[in-house]
Amino acid sequence: MPLIDVNPDICKRCFTCTKTCPMLIFAKKDKESIPDILNDNLQFCLLCGHCVAICPNGAITHDSFPPGSIVPVRREVLPSAEQVIEMLRMRRSIREFKDKPVERDLIERVIDMARCAPSDHNRQDTEYIVVQERSTLDKIVQLSTAYYENLVGMFHNMAAQ
Repeated sequence: MPLIDVNPDICKRCFTCTKTCPMLIFAKKDKESIPDILNDNLQFCLLCGHCVAICPNGAITHDSFPPGSIVPVRREVLPSAEQVIEMLRMRRSIREFKDKPVERDLIERVIDMARCAPSDHNRQDTEYIVVQERSTLDKIVQLSTAYYENLVGMFHNMAAQ
């Protein structure tokens, strides 16, 4: 069971942790007290680190996340709702690519950011394989196309029965 602590000297009683913990580990007793940690809920902690990241004052510590392992949420750089809507509205699929390799450091940055995506119980068990050799990519396309054509055929046959 993880050990979570709220530092009463740093906590500003904003209760962001009580509003955002998916497992309801924090509770608001009253507006003067720091958030209560519900010990009976600690066994259900997802180990997501969200409580540590979301606390605007750095008052929460979690033994599964040593100092420096969680990047705090920087509210001042978050986009507005309108900016997110515009970004999503303007999103387009790219189906034609340049015949030029992507720099390794850019690939590593994208993969590093992808690991921040939510996962089931914060398992973070997705793995990435980077393929840049054209002949290998062509073979993957060929095998994928054959697989999906076979799958469509199976569904078509099932629907005809």
